[in-house]
Amino acid sequence: MKNFTSRFLFTIILFSLFTQSCHNKEAIIQNLSHRWAIEKGFRNEKETDSLSGLYFQFSKTGEVTTNLNGQDERLTYKLNGEDIIEIIGSELIFLNIIELSETKLILQTDLQGYNFKFEMGKEK
Repeated sequence: MKNFTSRFLFTIILFSLFTQSCHNKEAIIQNLSHRWAIEKGFRNEKETDSLSGLYFQFSKTGEVTTNLNGQDERLTYKLNGEDIIEIIGSELIFLNIIELSETKLILQTDLQGYNFKFEMGKEK
């Protein structure tokens, strides 16, 4: 009986953690699902104007439209864990979510040997 109780409690704890994780992902996707425009861009920790005009438009259905590669592209994305966005296109891009709030999104990634940080604001 003691062994059964231990297994039962362990199962309840795992289920609770899984449910919490799913709820957090849904909340993140809900908050992410907007059009975000660059406010400040950094390449190798130095502010740069070369990212001017950059945007991401995330949908709740897993689509993202962005001009990250210099032209508008409609791609797919998925959330890995609670802090990594995986964009699937001709090449795989991983964006680390540094901050996500109602009005602000900060992303970090490494592209072509450079470290980039995007400070984005939600467009209305």
